[in-house]
Amino acid sequence: MKVRCGNSSKTGKLCIFRLQDERGAVLVFVVAALVVLLGLVALVTDVGILYYCRSRLSNAADAAALAGVRELPGDVEKARTKAKEYVGKNGFSDVDLDGDPVVSPDNKSITVNLKHNQELFFARILGRSSSYVGASATAKVGLLKGGKGVIPLGIDNDGYREGEEVLLKWDSKSEFDGQIYGVDDGLVKGWFGALDLDNIQGGGADEYRERLINGYEDVLEWGDPIITENGNMIGPTEEGIKARCAGHEKCTFDNHEEGCPRVVIVPVCEVVKIKNKVEDLKVIGFAAMFLESIPDNKNEEVHGRFVKTIHPGEMDDTGTDYGVYTTALVR
Repeated sequence: MKVRCGNSSKTGKLCIFRLQDERGAVLVFVVAALVVLLGLVALVTDVGILYYCRSRLSNAADAAALAGVRELPGDVEKARTKAKEYVGKNGFSDVDLDGDPVVSPDNKSITVNLKHNQELFFARILGRSSSYVGASATAKVGLLKGGKGVIPLGIDNDGYREGEEVLLKWDSKSEFDGQIYGVDDGLVKGWFGALDLDNIQGGGADEYRERLINGYEDVLEWGDPIITENGNMIGPTEEGIKARCAGHEKCTFDNHEEGCPRVVIVPVCEVVKIKNKVEDLKVIGFAAMFLESIPDNKNEEVHGRFVKTIHPGEMDDTGTDYGVYTTALVR
């Protein structure tokens, strides 16, 4: 459509040229706006893709570091292998490893660095086909200072020797070498190893049995006081241990799966109060025991064998090592 301005042909032609120039300017503006809009779409879309990739990569690094550190401080190469395995389990591969996982000189931490070349989409319009995304995680292992799930049997602070069998609960027929918990065995009359972990008298057999099955429901930590639970507790001990070990009777010290309920956490204790018998104890550490014996009417004793394990809880490196550790992400 042509628009004429005035009556003269010269003026009309001039008006037509101006309108065509304006249309050309609008077209240039629209094209420029579309380019900017496409650029914004590319930016928003690909930034979202990169953010999602970064989140996945970070989760993979965290999982790999936490998996690897469970093998420390004992087996450095197994820690690296386990970390790489968990990179794969979380959707990435060795190609995405930015170097081998790094174990600290004291063998108590491991760092996993990942670097993934993420393909882009809309940014290709602007000549960018991919972008590198990085993530790093460091996990540390340390002594367990406190945690939940401790069972109401304990040991004295005679030291940790992996694989050694110790007596966790005794009976009236048990024989000692003159001492138990570092005191004369005559001072443990009426007490057979059961503990009242909440330090409140009166919990009784039901509470003791429940804590054998599921562990103590609250956090127990170094320095906490606990009291002895008098009585042989024959029935509650047998019922609690059997319920805990149900389905795992064939597990052995040398052959048991991770998380086996026959591996229990017990407090390492020292005696702090003696009248005519042992009454009050104090937690000074934690040990892991594989329950070797399941009591019955022929044998009322409970024996455990020292193992090393990881248990969730608070970490501290200032105590004595009895073989129970916890892990945490530190970076």
